[in-house]
Amino acid sequence: MRGTDADPGQGDADSVSRAATARREAGDDVLRRVMTLESARAEVRPGAWHGAAAEAFLGVLGPVVDDVRLLASTLEAQSEALSTYASAVRDCAERRDELVLRRRAAEARVRAATAAQVTEMLTTGPAASWPGLSTASPSTIGSPELAAAETELVVVEKLWDELVADREVADRRCSAALDSRECRGSLAVLRLDPAGGGGPVATVAGLLAVLDQLSAGDVVALLATRPDLVRLLDEADPRDVARWWSTLADPREAGLGPSGAQLALVASLPTVIGSLDGVPVAARVLANARVAEERIRRLDARLESLGRQRPPHPDLASLLAELQTEKAYLGRAVGPDATVQLYLYEPGGRRVVEVVGDVGARPTDVVTYVPGTYSDLGGFWRGDPQQVVGHLVGNAAPGRTALGFVYKDGPFPGERGPVTAFDISVIQEANTETTALRAGERLAEFQAGLVATGQFDDSSATAVGHSWGLANVTASEVAGARYDRVASLAGAGMPSEWRPAPDTSYVDMSYNDPLGLAQRAGLVWRGKVPREEDAFHHDGLYDSPFGNAPSPDNHALVAQDRPENDAVLSDLRDFVFEGPR
Repeated sequence: MRGTDADPGQGDADSVSRAATARREAGDDVLRRVMTLESARAEVRPGAWHGAAAEAFLGVLGPVVDDVRLLASTLEAQSEALSTYASAVRDCAERRDELVLRRRAAEARVRAATAAQVTEMLTTGPAASWPGLSTASPSTIGSPELAAAETELVVVEKLWDELVADREVADRRCSAALDSRECRGSLAVLRLDPAGGGGPVATVAGLLAVLDQLSAGDVVALLATRPDLVRLLDEADPRDVARWWSTLADPREAGLGPSGAQLALVASLPTVIGSLDGVPVAARVLANARVAEERIRRLDARLESLGRQRPPHPDLASLLAELQTEKAYLGRAVGPDATVQLYLYEPGGRRVVEVVGDVGARPTDVVTYVPGTYSDLGGFWRGDPQQVVGHLVGNAAPGRTALGFVYKDGPFPGERGPVTAFDISVIQEANTETTALRAGERLAEFQAGLVATGQFDDSSATAVGHSWGLANVTASEVAGARYDRVASLAGAGMPSEWRPAPDTSYVDMSYNDPLGLAQRAGLVWRGKVPREEDAFHHDGLYDSPFGNAPSPDNHALVAQDRPENDAVLSDLRDFVFEGPR
């Protein structure tokens, strides 16, 4: 599973330039030494020194001169490759800064236009009388300012994608140059090339062909020192990864969990294995337990540092609480009595996927749950988004077993850090189609990774999306994911490209809440919302203990495991576990 929102301008171009200069200066120094050796060889002139000793001296000196000359040329080639790369990094950073400014300006325009619309609706439009909202016409809601700002966001996203692609090209060209014969000299014969053509591994297929020939120990040694190959492996088709992983299995240990070779990779490369689609769920959970242990060590060091800092950090209390909450959560993911199972944990990329259920079993049902707007890491630490999946796994129908995934791969709309405060001004992020489509591609990759393991060949697949989570789920369908069932819990909407899959059942379950209010007014997803889509079955709004006014509490309640939400949870269980499987 690839990282998200990578910074295409990251890196210190000046440091790369200094490295290039250092190599050029070292190469110049080596060339001077070559001249000294050449002078020594010239002293062995015919008639001045001859015989066996002279021949032996020349026999040794000749290869030395050639090797040192080769060293000088490789240093020069390395300097040239690094200089070119430094220029590319500097250019990418400048383009990134420009796009960040454009994006911020466009987002500010979107917020301002949205706020103006909402203010107008609440003061002069149909929303001045809540019962009249259902008669609001979407055509009266839009504004040229909002349309122009959203168009600018689309343009910026396309330019950002181009920049990311350009940076990837620059990274690969630099890596290839540094791995070339010009930069490595005679050591280039050690480059990996399963085809025997002398070139570096440049394709996923080539890398997997090499890995097939290596022992687990060799794979560890290779990937630990070659981050470029790790990035290449991350792009592999999950089916190819699953096949490679199976070659490491021990037939004598069939059904007994990971083999010794597989466990060696888990122990030595937990970050790689813990995020590699196509690796079985149980192995990824083991790997991410190692990731959690390392993260806890870093948190302890950070906590100790904060305790010594003078003057104290200005937000010391809140920062300590945040770090201690994360540490407590990760502590539940390690050890023999672990209660948290992590399929993915990369806090730097705001990525976390938690598994609920028996990770080694072949369940009758697999459920993927995607939470909504403002979802952050802190919510996972507190156990908030796990409630629906936990309920379904713990209350499977008779004769059924369920495995659930609580999914968050990258920043969510409205999220501003590990712990996000509610901010209505950024709600428009949850109404941006490009954001959902990009997230949908990642979710489709996640689903492909599950399918590739073969563990769920006989399982029924259900996706549940709360609020914006439904946009993520339906966008993953646009990207090729397929589910037997899709459940909307107060779902926000669907991309314009989305069409219901003919073999998929859809349902919407909602209370009266502010999102539904905005949907009826045509303010979100240009009217493409679950209750306006025939494919989504629904039986009206549920009665809420908070009353039937459009309360924010109702929007949260539909995704909570509490007695007040029993009616929704009961219907959701019936939907997920309906029919033979």
